[in-house]
Amino acid sequence: MAVFALVFLSVFAYAAAVNSNCPAHLPKTDNLREFRTSCYEFILDHPGDWHHAEADCRSRGGHLVDIHDYAEEAFLFNTCQQLGFHNDKGLWIGLTDGDAYKGEGNWHWVSNADISFVNWADGQPGMLGGSEDCVLMEFADNGKWHDYPCSGFLFFTQNHGWICEYPITK
Repeated sequence: MAVFALVFLSVFAYAAAVNSNCPAHLPKTDNLREFRTSCYEFILDHPGDWHHAEADCRSRGGHLVDIHDYAEEAFLFNTCQQLGFHNDKGLWIGLTDGDAYKGEGNWHWVSNADISFVNWADGQPGMLGGSEDCVLMEFADNGKWHDYPCSGFLFFTQNHGWICEYPITK
């Protein structure tokens, strides 16, 4: 019985440590993880277009994730694998060139953070008549980034999961 209690407490302590410094209003589930100075919420179960994803993150005090180096990219990719995410093409991230403020071809993070790292796939960003303004981290391409229309193109929709980023609260 004592061994069971120790194992249970160890698992509980690990689970609490995974997201214990994340904002209190966020549900403390396996889909909420800490890395460095941010909390990441992996929205995997109700896909939407890029605009819906960004609005969802903003409504809870965050934004679509910005990725600043390979270690952060690897953390996000590996966490998705741990969570069993493999049924979709990929996840929306917060990189865009789809607003009048910056203009076509001027990629920027929705958080306005500086771009210090990119992980574009070969041939990306693509050029589909200037309509590929939002970025998907694709799993079939080992987490490489591909630009897509934010909502879809003609009869094809672009509904995917996404990753929200929040500041750690201590």
